[in-house]
Amino acid sequence: MTDKTLFIHAGGSKTGSSALQNFFEINAPRLESLGFAYEYRLNIKSEYEINSGNGLLLYQVLSSATTTDNDIDSLVLSYFGQCNNAICSSECFAEFMAAHNWKKLIESSVRLGLKLKVIFYVRNVIPFLLSSYDQAIKRHGEWRLFDEWVIEADWRHSSTLRIITDELPKENVHVLHFDQTRASLFKGVLDVLGIDPSFKVDPNEQRRLVNRSLTEEERKALIKVNKTLIKINKALGGAYSRELSDLLIYANPNVQGEPILCNKKTTEFKRATIFRES
Repeated sequence: MTDKTLFIHAGGSKTGSSALQNFFEINAPRLESLGFAYEYRLNIKSEYEINSGNGLLLYQVLSSATTTDNDIDSLVLSYFGQCNNAICSSECFAEFMAAHNWKKLIESSVRLGLKLKVIFYVRNVIPFLLSSYDQAIKRHGEWRLFDEWVIEADWRHSSTLRIITDELPKENVHVLHFDQTRASLFKGVLDVLGIDPSFKVDPNEQRRLVNRSLTEEERKALIKVNKTLIKINKALGGAYSRELSDLLIYANPNVQGEPILCNKKTTEFKRATIFRES
């Protein structure tokens, strides 16, 4: 057994993953000096950039039916660079809905003699759904009102955690509550990593909004555009909504999002349904 530890930040969705990934990338040299590698950086052009993190490559390899054990082992080792600790982040890992994907990674860590730890953020149901609705508008061409969209929406944090904890010892899974830690999001994950307390976080970094929520005016404009595009070509909706929403967000990155108009009875019914199914 080596003294190497692979930290997998697996999301979940709508829990500040983009902000964390940008923080890791911007601070990669500082982290490396403390023994924590953040390899496969994306060379982000903006501190507000929305991306899939450095773990997308590992996610793709673990998802493939054709990769060999050697392929997986070689990639896992490459995440360590010259360090004994590796940070691998992507909320795509939360999309593993089958245990065999995690088993591949666990088996690789056993072959390599590595410690494997998973960091996972959970979020309260209603805030999650409200944030996911804006995400659907921004990235996937959604055009329906919230009360209609939410009927088909899902909250997978509990099912994802169940899959992870069924495969890994519970002491290897670190669960953080996004709603309670969002004001100190970076400190929470740094504590799990065991980073020296002398590592100071720039207050401006902590306050930075990445993939922010929409204002009501932006939301209405995007819904109108998405609704028009979907009538022309369904495939256009997602592509153009991403491009347009990025223009809006990057132009005013620090604008606070505004509440979504919704029926309280609808959200309460949805929350009850989710917990019943969970």
